[in-house]
Amino acid sequence: MLLPRSTGPVTALTAHDALERHLALVQLDGLGLEYNRISDRLVYHYTDLSGLRGIIESEGVWASDYRFLNDRTEFTFGLEILEMVLAYGEGTETWSEDLRQRVLISIAMMIRGHGTWYVLSASFCRKGNVLSQWRAYGRRDGAIAIGFDLKHLMERAREQAFVCGRVHYYWAEAYGRPEDERFSSWLRERCRELPTRLEQAAQLELDSEDETLGEEVRGMLISGRQTSAIDRWIAEVAAFIKHPAFSEEVEWRCVTVEQPRGVLGGGRQILDRPAGTKVIPYVNFDLPAVEDIYLGIRQLVIGPTADPQAIEHAAFHLMRRVRTRDGFSIASPFQPLRPPP
Repeated sequence: MLLPRSTGPVTALTAHDALERHLALVQLDGLGLEYNRISDRLVYHYTDLSGLRGIIESEGVWASDYRFLNDRTEFTFGLEILEMVLAYGEGTETWSEDLRQRVLISIAMMIRGHGTWYVLSASFCRKGNVLSQWRAYGRRDGAIAIGFDLKHLMERAREQAFVCGRVHYYWAEAYGRPEDERFSSWLRERCRELPTRLEQAAQLELDSEDETLGEEVRGMLISGRQTSAIDRWIAEVAAFIKHPAFSEEVEWRCVTVEQPRGVLGGGRQILDRPAGTKVIPYVNFDLPAVEDIYLGIRQLVIGPTADPQAIEHAAFHLMRRVRTRDGFSIASPFQPLRPPP
């Protein structure tokens, strides 16, 4: 329903006129709210046209070292919260006291900067038109939110040993949510995983050259594997705990925890890229073509811009390389943020 153009002097709105205008805004989504409804189908990666081009060419999204993300308390805040709740005993009902002490010692070591782990994260948002995100990425023209198919991301994550899920903002989730969505429920579920991981570490087959080693050395090898499993578990959990000040971002992320090659065998190769005066370690979270979804891109949301038609055209030009059976959509919802000059 379109509002008629005014032909007379401006007068105070009657109650009927105000209701008509309200219905028009809601029905036409003139407030851009449609893209801020959390669904179980899409998550959004905020970037710009250059970033979209890079994603298409590399067929993936960068998972960057936590030390270079926009939250200066990234990971360390998660470690401190984890240390506090585990020391209090929350979620550790299935643990022995010895295990709890081992975990707390490892957390304390990590907080003090000891360890060789890389914690690398590819960040997404559960909403596609968040003002704070446009402030961060809309400083230059061409900001865009890429809507990825959530199921596609989860399947690719399992193949590449990434851990995925929504970020938890600690006490900001204490109230107003169903019990199974609260921080405490999520942490309790993660705590139940650790004893199983340690059992699996103890049952790993020894290499052929280790078979002749004595029981003492074999015990040391198993202990080392279990310590590594504890450290990895801590890093994976802490990476999903953020300061409540960032709760508006409703972040969803894919995380991998890696050691540099040569350390206890090491894992995948850590790449690096220049960013101003910095060099940022990262790995590529691969999003190859699978059946009808190429890269998992379902939607593009254009950010604040003085010329949305030009940005839409450029985005469509880039997406011509992406062929999907189901196709994708491009939208330019209303944003009150003043576009960059």
